[in-house]
Amino acid sequence: MDFGEHERAKSQLSIAPLIDVVFLLLVFFMLAGSFIRQTAFDLAMGQRPLPGEATAVETGPLLVRVADNGRITLNGLVLPLDQLGGELLGRSDGDAEHKVTLRAGGGVAVQRLVSVMDRITGAGFHNIRLTPPDS
Repeated sequence: MDFGEHERAKSQLSIAPLIDVVFLLLVFFMLAGSFIRQTAFDLAMGQRPLPGEATAVETGPLLVRVADNGRITLNGLVLPLDQLGGELLGRSDGDAEHKVTLRAGGGVAVQRLVSVMDRITGAGFHNIRLTPPDS
């Protein structure tokens, strides 16, 4: 048997379809990434002073506290969530540039905290300071 006379078919790998697939994936992820809308809160996290450290703690005139049971107080006045924005505007004389300090208990649900922050920003206040809970 003489196998030398038959020429072997040379196999060729075409990369054109591979390039097409990679290009389509690139376009898909670029378009899908542009439809994602991310929102975030701009807040400054206050730090509790260490024991024995002498620092002045700025509380500010507007202090909103959220207790572990979800109760909301504004400078000691117990308020429902619906009235928080109006009371903040009333106490700041309509000036939304006031600093609002938000202090939440350690057991407060994140959704409750976000709802309170949403009411504060909905009233026009964007200078929110989140401080750690009292111990």
